[in-house]
Amino acid sequence: MLSGGLRVNAGSDGPPLFQRDPNAVPLPPAVVQQAATHLVQLQSSPGDPGVADACTRWRAAHPHHEAAWQRVCALLAMPGAVDRLQGPAARSAIEQVARQRGRRRFLALGLTAGGVGAMAWSLEGMNPLRATFADYRTGAGERREVVLDDGARLLMNTGTALDVRDEDGVRRVVLLAGEIMVTSGTQASRRPLRVDTRHGTISPVGTRFSVRDTGEGHVRVALFEGIVRLQPRTGPSVLLEAGQGADLRDDRVSTPAELGLSAESWTHGVLMAERMPLAQCLAELARYRRGIVRCDPDIASLPISGTFPLDRTDQALSLIARVLDLRLTYRTRYWVTVSRK
Repeated sequence: MLSGGLRVNAGSDGPPLFQRDPNAVPLPPAVVQQAATHLVQLQSSPGDPGVADACTRWRAAHPHHEAAWQRVCALLAMPGAVDRLQGPAARSAIEQVARQRGRRRFLALGLTAGGVGAMAWSLEGMNPLRATFADYRTGAGERREVVLDDGARLLMNTGTALDVRDEDGVRRVVLLAGEIMVTSGTQASRRPLRVDTRHGTISPVGTRFSVRDTGEGHVRVALFEGIVRLQPRTGPSVLLEAGQGADLRDDRVSTPAELGLSAESWTHGVLMAERMPLAQCLAELARYRRGIVRCDPDIASLPISGTFPLDRTDQALSLIARVLDLRLTYRTRYWVTVSRK
């Protein structure tokens, strides 16, 4: 079974992942949109049995549903996808579909159902589907440490996905989503380590540093020990020294700036805020929980200072509300609005 409840072998429980020729069935666009929505929900809530069961029930409810699911899953029949999956059954199933479809590189889907919005996915780029099948992942509110065989340590923050590869004597860590803290291993001189992101690469020298994909057109790099080189995809490289941070974009690196006290506080399970705008503080806490944290616009700029637990975000929200004399309104456990009393 793949992460998120996706099954690839026909002999397992539930319907098989791939059929012979799903495109032979004319499908209503709304049904294809529903299939794509289920796939997005699976990748955004890995390990949630309710989401996986809902998808399985939907697929079994009508032959068109299963055919639409097959069509959406054809995204996996592209160059490089097989290498990121584990197990001979997964590879065999995907290779079979790849042969049937001529290994088309892109499949664009209009995902209007469920408010997903129009998306075009390419498995060769950084995207939600590729993150679903990453070597290592963390869910909302989860942190995890991965120790590589050369002693390098990767501390993964909430909502993070990454691949680890060895190519031409270089250990490549591919950050697909989220944030990591990297501590170089004892064998770094024999096998250099490099962090690849959608906006460029980070090459360390005897270093401890963090990399965060903000999802807003740049990657944020903070250096705590050693030296790193930031290489944009199309612009000149920049060296960072210990105690500095910078934003890495496709074509440039921002001017290095001194790190604040909160730069590595997440590694200790807390958010440190020093006159941080309330909307920014709530957005940070929202990364560590499922659902929506909404801030009324008229209080978005209120400054907040304090140390808030990332593993107990409801407690953190209650503390913020008390300090600023605000109201918390829970529509459900997954939707909270912060407003004036």
